[in-house]
Amino acid sequence: MSQEDNNSTPTAPPAEPPVSAQPALPAGTHPPAFGEARPILRQCVAICSTLAVTDRLSSALVMCGGVAWTLCMSNLTVSLIRAHVPRRLRRLVPLTIIGCHVTLVDAACRAFLPQVRENLGIYVGLIVTNCVIMGRIESFALSNAPWRAFRDGLSNALGYCLVVAALGCFREVLAFGTLLDRPLPVLEAWPEPCIIMAAPPGAFVALALAFWLSRFKFKQPPRANRETKR
Repeated sequence: MSQEDNNSTPTAPPAEPPVSAQPALPAGTHPPAFGEARPILRQCVAICSTLAVTDRLSSALVMCGGVAWTLCMSNLTVSLIRAHVPRRLRRLVPLTIIGCHVTLVDAACRAFLPQVRENLGIYVGLIVTNCVIMGRIESFALSNAPWRAFRDGLSNALGYCLVVAALGCFREVLAFGTLLDRPLPVLEAWPEPCIIMAAPPGAFVALALAFWLSRFKFKQPPRANRETKR
């Protein structure tokens, strides 16, 4: 066999680097502290579920539990296996993991909270498409250790849950005069319930008030002051 034939022998393509080989976050980067992460009000994500499930507090709390479980466990699972995930599968594998955790949430709701599960309808399954979950996996869990990824998921889940639960409480009290489907004695003299708060326009009004309060309470200092603090 000639030298040219030896040179023409096909060679295997180089191994694809794992996802964990992507550039890590800068040194000193930590998950947001509890209470600082507000994905709905600061990043304007997960708006669809926020508008759809906050007509009653019971539905809002179940959605909060489902999103919190999925976000924390998906972050942890992805971080544990990130060194074995090829770069070309960096989105397919996390989506599969998210779908598995959402399936567990859906099964638990059907077994223990069938009425609330019926009220939520398709929105339990749509947790898979929640922007908060995929965003935190992509930006943090794929390049950080498991404990830090879990803590990041828990912090963002708390920020999501606080907003959704507050909107659910606000809308149910105004629309039905109840809280967790129980009448409130202080509202017995309520002349007429504000039914619009149970409708989609009421959801937009409540969310707009939440955005306004967030901008008013957590107003950032001027840029010059921020640079001085650095």
